[in-house]
Amino acid sequence: MHEDLPTDPAELRVIEGHLIRLLARIREQQEAPMPPHQDLPAGHAWLRVIEAHTAAQLRRAGEQLYEVETGDQPWVSGPARGWRLQHLPTPVGQALREVLHRADCWIDNGEDLTSAEASAHAVRPNVQLCRVCRPNPLDEPHQV
Repeated sequence: MHEDLPTDPAELRVIEGHLIRLLARIREQQEAPMPPHQDLPAGHAWLRVIEAHTAAQLRRAGEQLYEVETGDQPWVSGPARGWRLQHLPTPVGQALREVLHRADCWIDNGEDLTSAEASAHAVRPNVQLCRVCRPNPLDEPHQV
C-alpha cells in the first residue's frame, strides 16, 4: 500500500477523478494556441513534467484502489528479475539521493544492478526503497 494515500475506496475514486480531469486540462494546455488554463504553465517542457507526474500519481491511486478492493498486488509478484538504481536530482553540495527498484517496476530509468549490488545499495543511508514495487534484495538469494 502507498502510505501517503487514503485507504477509503470513495476517497480514492475522488482522487482518481481529480487526476483524470487534471490530465485532460494539461493535454488541452499543450494543444492550445493560447493558454486556456491560467493555473497551468504555458511552457511545453513544464507541462510534460507535470503530465508525467500526474500520470504517475493516477497509476498509484489506481493501484491503491485495486489493492484496497481486492487485497491483491499484481505488480509485486515473485522474485525480482533484476534491480535498478534511480539517481534523483540533488542540489550541488548535498548527498546523492537514489531509489532502488525491482526491474519490473514501472519506473524505467536508472542503472541496472546485480543482486549483490542491489543488496549493497539497499543498506546505504542515501538509498530509499521504492514504495511502489517494494524491492527487498536482502531477502532474495543472490543470482550469479
